[in-house]
Amino acid sequence: MNATDTISTTDGPLAVVGATGQQGGAVVSALLERGAPVRALVRDPAADRARQLGEAGADGVPLQMISTRDIGRAAAAALLDPDRVPGGAVEIAGDELTGEEIAAAFAQARDVPARYEAMPVDVLPDEDQRAMFTWFAQLPAYRADVALTRELVPDVQNLRTWVEGRRW
Repeated sequence: MNATDTISTTDGPLAVVGATGQQGGAVVSALLERGAPVRALVRDPAADRARQLGEAGADGVPLQMISTRDIGRAAAAALLDPDRVPGGAVEIAGDELTGEEIAAAFAQARDVPARYEAMPVDVLPDEDQRAMFTWFAQLPAYRADVALTRELVPDVQNLRTWVEGRRW
């Protein structure tokens, strides 16, 4: 990077949600062209486009989430039958989505227009939120065992079913 290409938001990698999509992919390409370290947040790190980003120099990290209902159900299952959790600990997730897919899930579940817009972490209102989103960009970040989550909570909710169940 040269002096005009200063990264002011972080000294570490810049997280790009939806990195395999058209807009996110364009952002990743532009950042890599300027020599910036990039952490690509993608739904499927094994997908062809995600592997291409890795070959170009971006690190891939899936964006995972789980409903609070399912956190409770997984905890209850693990506490009531500890043998179900090898090693005594498990990271859990009910869904892995890009920002665009999150917006689409809200739009479909609520029949309202929705869109995703990426923002730098500097615009977040407090240090806790900035730390959380910075953590998403750093490996290991989430490494959920989705298969074990589904064993512990057979009816684990994905984002769309969670949104559909909300009374807003």
